[in-house]
Amino acid sequence: MITQINPRSLKVLVALSGGVDSAVAAALLKEAGYQVTGVFIKLADGTKNKEVNEITKRAQADALKITNHLKIPLLIWNFQKDFKKIVINNFLSQWQKGLTPNPCIICNEKIKFGLFLERALKNKADFVATGHYARINIKMRQYYLMTAYDKNKDQSYFLYRLTQKQLKFLLFPLGGYLKTEVRLLAKQFKLPIFDKEESQEICFAPLGLENFLNQYFKIEPALIKDIKTKKVLGQISQIYRYTIGQKLPVGGQGPYYVKKKDLKNKIIWATNNKTDLLIKRFLIKEVNFINSAPWRSPLLVFVQTRYHQQKHKALMKRNKKGIIVEFFQPQLNVTPGQSAVFYQGQTILGGGYISQILDK
Repeated sequence: MITQINPRSLKVLVALSGGVDSAVAAALLKEAGYQVTGVFIKLADGTKNKEVNEITKRAQADALKITNHLKIPLLIWNFQKDFKKIVINNFLSQWQKGLTPNPCIICNEKIKFGLFLERALKNKADFVATGHYARINIKMRQYYLMTAYDKNKDQSYFLYRLTQKQLKFLLFPLGGYLKTEVRLLAKQFKLPIFDKEESQEICFAPLGLENFLNQYFKIEPALIKDIKTKKVLGQISQIYRYTIGQKLPVGGQGPYYVKKKDLKNKIIWATNNKTDLLIKRFLIKEVNFINSAPWRSPLLVFVQTRYHQQKHKALMKRNKKGIIVEFFQPQLNVTPGQSAVFYQGQTILGGGYISQILDK
């Protein structure tokens, strides 16, 4: 699956998380003949969080086991201060504004394919590689980000902010494999972590989102009110942790879901009718187009508004407010702070942050 010409003359730095995917990526690159060096990147600061600290120690120990087994060097690079400033502070700021951020997207853009890539190139690397499930195609001197062969593991949604300048230095060795095949390869390479389970939680919040937010935000109790009857349905202890469309812990004529949040008056407006959550049009900001070719408005695209959500047909339009996305049919799971990513076939055009719901 690695097609680069004359790999033996090329130096690749592989971001090793201590998990199966990045380990197999490193093994495949070494097998293909690249000069491979593993890099364990310290991100979340565990000095004040015992759980994060323990997870980081175990991951670093696993990365060392992997590199020892593959007989490649291991570098330890510390980006904890940058991670806190760029990722965690942004994450907290977004929640405090009532938005629902996705920290992996900004981490990929600014840390893994920003600071890590920059430092790798300064260290004379020809490429950096990760265990992401995505593919890169090159056509007419343009780099195209493509969906992975394994549709259940495809991570292109998290990578839409990549640029031509970054893509030219990236390798995604797992893009052409199924996850089941990667597990088999881990056994075939006799990697010491071949049976390690995948981590599902946010790396800096292993005890859950509410626990993490409570470390930074004072308790902000809020009333839950029916958006139609204005009746009080209950109360919650932390208004920040709830997101649009989330099921609420109230009974009655439920289930009830978050329709909108009023942070100033500490009210969550709820609905027990899911059709109230359907969205037709929304505005996006900080839009990134991976390729430089101009586009005509309106542009037919397929849009994904959450990871692991289906893609839906929409028109992307320019107007005085900016760029608007309009679905052919109203959809759920459109939440300010999350990302809307545009696809045409297997190609990722780009995307932007959902900033405003315009109407139903």
